[in-house]
Amino acid sequence: MKISSDLSEEEAARLLLENAGDLVDYAEPNYLVYAQNSPDDPRFGELYALHDTSQGGIQGTADVGAVEAWDIQTGTDLAVAVVDSGVDYLHEDLAANIWTNRGEIPGNGIDDDGNGFVDDVRGWDFFADDNDPRDEYSHGTHCAGIIGAVGNNGVGVAGVNWRVKIIPVRFMGPDGSGTVANAVRAMDYATAMGAKVISCSWGTTSYSRALEEAVEGADAAGVIVVAAAGNFASDNDLTPVYPASYSCGNVISVAASDRSGGLAYFSCWGANAVDIAAPGDAILSTVPGSGYTCMSGTSMAAAYVSGAAMLAWAHRPAWSHDEVISAILDGATPCPSLAGRVASSGRLNLLRMLDPDAPLPQPPADPTMHAVALTLNQPDFRCGEQLTLDVTVGFGAFSPDLLCDGYCAVTLADGRLLFLGAGGRWSSAPVPIVSGFRVADLKAQIGRFALQGNLPCGRYTWYAALTAPGENPYAQASRASNLAQAPFDIVAVQP
Repeated sequence: MKISSDLSEEEAARLLLENAGDLVDYAEPNYLVYAQNSPDDPRFGELYALHDTSQGGIQGTADVGAVEAWDIQTGTDLAVAVVDSGVDYLHEDLAANIWTNRGEIPGNGIDDDGNGFVDDVRGWDFFADDNDPRDEYSHGTHCAGIIGAVGNNGVGVAGVNWRVKIIPVRFMGPDGSGTVANAVRAMDYATAMGAKVISCSWGTTSYSRALEEAVEGADAAGVIVVAAAGNFASDNDLTPVYPASYSCGNVISVAASDRSGGLAYFSCWGANAVDIAAPGDAILSTVPGSGYTCMSGTSMAAAYVSGAAMLAWAHRPAWSHDEVISAILDGATPCPSLAGRVASSGRLNLLRMLDPDAPLPQPPADPTMHAVALTLNQPDFRCGEQLTLDVTVGFGAFSPDLLCDGYCAVTLADGRLLFLGAGGRWSSAPVPIVSGFRVADLKAQIGRFALQGNLPCGRYTWYAALTAPGENPYAQASRASNLAQAPFDIVAVQP
């Protein structure tokens, strides 16, 4: 039924019940409903970071709410610069979303737009100093696919934006390295050519004033710089990684999350220096030659946030870069395991970025599932030096009455597991380091242990697992969220 324009739907429903209760059982607004906007790309089902169905819900525990966000926005023709190892601009799943410099006439050997670069129709290669920013390392193409592989085209995968304009800007060579000087030139070019976002899935621990000034120049132009936090499994508050650690207001520093939604074991973190986490573990995306493969790293996580910024601007074109950044950080899904690790204490959520009133994704229903975090007091140790281990239960521990056994183990060079037992001693049998541990909140420390005995020099991996009391930890190994790992090294004492 139609109602008076001065009444809301809710008011009209209330008046109907009040005035015609004998005729009306109930009244409610005639809400609009929409189809779930999933793309038809054949490998979309492999993109857990966009749509995690492992928990059977609409939005899973590890994804960024892409399917729900795409009911609101799928992208538009705004430009994002992938400053990286180049982009395969002929890739079957990228070609339609590659930027074209309309100010240039292709192949005439003239700098038609007067920007100092001849025939830069598809961007520029600052590594080879020519107009062909083709990717010879795969990294840039992989990041470009995360940001904007063409969606719903029946080919390959889908990016965060089904429609976007990707500016390929190459400064890294076939070995994945490049100079700061060329990175500065690349970022200045991206800013000058009108990119709204510069995606920087790379970094250095060496401070550069020139690089910082390039970031500041982008800030003055209203450009967001999204930067990877680094893959050193270290604290960026103590050891900065640039450009992610520059204090410029236009920088978003991104850590990597894993399939359980917690911090990936390789990711850098920083309660102050890192802003947000995004999926970065085993991410499927595009590679040169119209191929697809999985890669892991904060590079992939930064690409997701770059895509998010472009999606936000597609939805709200009048927003300033500060407003876009606020929407991304304020919309993050809170994750207790990320508290104290990233400033937002959360993981990227595209839906809540576009719609702040959208509900938070529900945690997993299985009360025996956890996310276990391991923290070593340092990443490498000398032979015979004492190792100290912290074990913390994180996101997923919902029941205050749940009791757990906790196990810690280390792999030897031959693949055998040694379990850490009471008193810090080793055992070849799965002996729990703690029994009947009561999970009373969302973040609780099992304990801090000093290990006894020497381990030979070499590369090791710590494992920690939680089980129900008395259960064999091997039986729980398939539950990724119940298992954590962290690499470390035993090094020889230098003479």
